[in-house]
Amino acid sequence: MAFRPTEDGCRFVLQWINGGLVRATNHFWFKKTDFDHDDMEALATAFWAGWNANNGIKDVVPEGTRWTARLVDERTYDGEVFLSDPVTIDGEAVDTTEAWNSSLCLTLYTGKRGRAYRGRLYFAGLGDLQISSGLYIQGAADALLISIDAMLGFTSVALWDWCVRTSQVDKVQVNPAQLNHITDYVVRSLIPASQRRRSLRP
Repeated sequence: MAFRPTEDGCRFVLQWINGGLVRATNHFWFKKTDFDHDDMEALATAFWAGWNANNGIKDVVPEGTRWTARLVDERTYDGEVFLSDPVTIDGEAVDTTEAWNSSLCLTLYTGKRGRAYRGRLYFAGLGDLQISSGLYIQGAADALLISIDAMLGFTSVALWDWCVRTSQVDKVQVNPAQLNHITDYVVRSLIPASQRRRSLRP
């Protein structure tokens, strides 16, 4: 697929590391006009400060899982890419990792209507004690939202805007792709989800 630039866009690729392998990723899109390397480093610092929140995601992810990230300047095809490793942020739950194809889904909303302006993030790697009777427990969703809330607070202070990337509207490509401000986010369902299942929908 040909590269399509993203206006004012930086992609933060959150990597879930377990057993020395990248087991899952989440792609967060952030927007800032005329950003540079120092701004990207500030974004990484802010993101990790939120992700490490007390009572947050690390409390429902088992020991043995840790996080790193790739930050990508998506404004041009040869934009900067660098790795960010918080070193000290690891899962702290004393249980077993649920199957990696099982995810807790976070739905993202912008101020615009239509599927092109919504997004989803699928968070795999939670502990098996976070599922009861085939559903994620509410505590798992609460922990995720605590970290997301904190992340949003810190990245906003760093003057980055968390967004949904729109690359196509009514089957027409948008070039460059546009970033739309996220106005709300919610765990709509505690039913385990997966990106693959979503992609296979007609």
